[in-house]
Amino acid sequence: STAVLGQPEVFLTVKREIPIISKQRIYTICTSAMSAVSMAMVGSYMTMIEPKYVVTAVALNIFSALIVANIINPYDLDEKEDLMEEAQEEEKRVPFFQMVSESVMDGLKLVVTVAAMLLGFISLMELVNVIFLGIFSISFETLLGYIFAPIAFLMGVPWADAVQAGSIMATKLVTNEFVAMLNFGDVTGISEKTAAIVSVYLVSFANFGTVGIVAGSIKAISEKQGNFVSKYALKLLLGSTMASIISGTVMGLVM
Repeated sequence: STAVLGQPEVFLTVKREIPIISKQRIYTICTSAMSAVSMAMVGSYMTMIEPKYVVTAVALNIFSALIVANIINPYDLDEKEDLMEEAQEEEKRVPFFQMVSESVMDGLKLVVTVAAMLLGFISLMELVNVIFLGIFSISFETLLGYIFAPIAFLMGVPWADAVQAGSIMATKLVTNEFVAMLNFGDVTGISEKTAAIVSVYLVSFANFGTVGIVAGSIKAISEKQGNFVSKYALKLLLGSTMASIISGTVMGLVM
């Protein structure tokens, strides 16, 4: 469901299971949610980059997220945990109007928490940018662009386009995919292969702001699990970014 709903909506579909499942499974769910996109956003993406790359990325991200999650966070399903989930399933049957009222309250609580977390994470990244500009006369985003250049090259981007591609990839990580896609639309003189790789890479929710959304969403459902997600936020961002890199690399191999 993460490939269709993205986040934070997907967490509401398993809100009864979140408090009882293992931390390993929480990590996998969150990585998948950050590596995917919401179907509600796909139409908007198609107005900024080639629709064929958007559709390709949606499919590739499903497998990339599972590959990364299993490498970084391998686990086996515990039988006791499975039985607990079955018991939770039995308790799910509630009257219709009770279900509606609970859903409304869950949604409201989620929106408020996510808004606060998102504002905090975006503000933090802006502060980091200001500090880097003041001390080193270079933005954190630009610095990441140079760091991403060799990664873009390894993904299959020609070296002549690597710095430009790396800059767009870094923009997406620090801000979000919308800003990166808009900036990418202004880039000229790059090869079709570069355009394909970067486009596929951009179609995911892997960025600093989304970490705040995910942490806030889980925290709104379960304080304990939310604290775990916050503690391993950078690991979560690493996993989802690696998934995007794998998807972009696969696109580079077939171009």
